[in-house]
Amino acid sequence: MEQQVKQSKPLILPFKTPLGFYFYETNRNEIVAVNEQLYKYIDAVMQDNEQEIHQFGEEVVRQYGDLKDCGYLCTNHVKEIKHPATDELELFLERKIDSITLQVTQKCNLRCSYCVYSENSYPSQRSHSEKMMSFETAKKAVDFYFMHSMDTKQPNISFYGGEPFLNEELIKQVVDYARRVFEGRNITFTTTTNATLLTDDLIDYLAENKFNLMISLDGPKSIHNQNRVFAANKKGSYDTVIRNIKKIWENHPEFAKTVSINMVINPENSYEEINKLFNDRYIRKMRCLHSIVEKDEGETVNYSDEYVNESLYNQFLGILSTVGRFKKAGVGKTTIDEIENMEHEIQKIRYGVLGDVAAPGGPCIPGKMRLFINCKGEFYPCERVNEISECMNIGSLDRGLDKDKINSLLNIGKLTEDECRNCWAFTQCILCGKKADKDGKLSAEKKRKYCQESKRMAFSKIKNKVLLFELKRHLSGEGNSLNDVNIFREVK
Repeated sequence: MEQQVKQSKPLILPFKTPLGFYFYETNRNEIVAVNEQLYKYIDAVMQDNEQEIHQFGEEVVRQYGDLKDCGYLCTNHVKEIKHPATDELELFLERKIDSITLQVTQKCNLRCSYCVYSENSYPSQRSHSEKMMSFETAKKAVDFYFMHSMDTKQPNISFYGGEPFLNEELIKQVVDYARRVFEGRNITFTTTTNATLLTDDLIDYLAENKFNLMISLDGPKSIHNQNRVFAANKKGSYDTVIRNIKKIWENHPEFAKTVSINMVINPENSYEEINKLFNDRYIRKMRCLHSIVEKDEGETVNYSDEYVNESLYNQFLGILSTVGRFKKAGVGKTTIDEIENMEHEIQKIRYGVLGDVAAPGGPCIPGKMRLFINCKGEFYPCERVNEISECMNIGSLDRGLDKDKINSLLNIGKLTEDECRNCWAFTQCILCGKKADKDGKLSAEKKRKYCQESKRMAFSKIKNKVLLFELKRHLSGEGNSLNDVNIFREVK
């Protein structure tokens, strides 16, 4: 039996914690807890350590065989990389586009140091310009969206810049036109703004039209003003943003409850200092989304010792809060958001058997989730890709959607098919075409550079699920030891 196992290794990832021994089963997208001896046997199999394999007794070999009989330790590999939406791609693009994002301007009144459109930050990307979308182009975009969203239950139009409200009049024209075109359907509107241009009248308009409004704010004054400064005089924008947020709460308190904050964190700063933003009586009541500042390819993000130590301690407290052993009020706001996102992400580890034909988990259906339409009417999968890259241009209002390009982005796993088919993180992969974009072409070499990052994030999700499982098991004092063979699919 040992020789047979050696010749056909399962597609799994064995790992251990201070409290238990596990493996992640790729083919079933499932985490399995095993006893120590069985774990060591599985690890020996994965290492092709024939000498160690022969040292185990019959009981361990029997347990290994029992798991295989139950469908675990599967040696099957996907035979063909093909996204499940491939055959229905035309239907999705013709009738089910979820949302469109209109680039109403490339102009911005701020010059944020980390912005991808800054001439100094991302020289390979387009930079700020005076370009504005015309109403004629916007009308074509709305008409196109209407014709390609017949089966979309909740149509949405998002406005993007630059700073979108530098083209406020166009936004209002689009809203008025879209309501007429989509009459009888509950169309919604979204925008992210730096909030420096929010007059009383504009706030009234956004509230009346129930905009999904997100405001960029990167921390308290001392931190926000490091990066987010006005283009005209290089002065910080914090006071203006806070003043306008206060006006939203005072003039439209119910609408204010729906407004969210978008925070870009520079981890060179202190974690505790960043979270002082939430001492503000208005900000603390708002939902906050945050991300770590991005760097151009080849650059690394620097983390201060203060940020690392303070954030790790808060993560520890945040985990305890999820099992009722610490009050959330004592945990940093950004950590609370991280924990909630963590719990959301681990729910994606759901049982499901891979077939012979499948695709890595990263790509969305390009253009379906949020088709990005720039000032000229050119199409891109979303607003996060490179606007001057040929491989990211998936059509235009004049040409329509380029389904061949979309298919290539959808099946980006074909670039590295052999590696993907043999990867334990196949289902949990996060890589999309953006990570393979090199000089306007899709590059297998470029995509491979991000594989370790994707595996790290996949393993982090798996470890977090096990951590919650162990904490709840340990703190509740329930039943069996983790050293018993125990299979679990969901952390309840």
